[in-house]
Amino acid sequence: MFRVAVWLAAIPALAAGTAALAGPDDIRLTGRVVDRAQVLDKATRDHVTAASRRLEQRTGHQLVVVTIPSLEGDTIEHYSLTLFNRWRVGRACCNDGVGLLFAMRERRVRVEVGKGLERQLTDPEAAAIIQRSILPAIARGGIAAGVRAGTDAIAGELERS
Repeated sequence: MFRVAVWLAAIPALAAGTAALAGPDDIRLTGRVVDRAQVLDKATRDHVTAASRRLEQRTGHQLVVVTIPSLEGDTIEHYSLTLFNRWRVGRACCNDGVGLLFAMRERRVRVEVGKGLERQLTDPEAAAIIQRSILPAIARGGIAAGVRAGTDAIAGELERS
């Protein structure tokens, strides 16, 4: 899986008590958006769900977006790999899922790309999505804007390839 982690200096600190803290083994896959940090509005959740559904219909690839309050001392690399592997994002035959994880307290984001997609969404392309789409959107419009921008950029890249 692809490993990109970036410091998100533009994310404001969360208010205390926004969501129960949990490790990757405690979080259930409940849909295409899992907002454990409770930072996304309905319009953003709907936007991500629709984009993820469209991507899967057009390409077969699955995309899941997750927000968490904190990594609770874990590394974002270990946390995201554990979470998305446990959920088996992507088709079993192809390992072609993508996970986009936002850790709010640590102000980090990570893109995990299944082995079956590493040629279509390379490390430099994923890093560019974070640098050119997600971070500027967060700086302009907050975390929800970054989530939408990241979702759209990942889906767009995979639909083009």
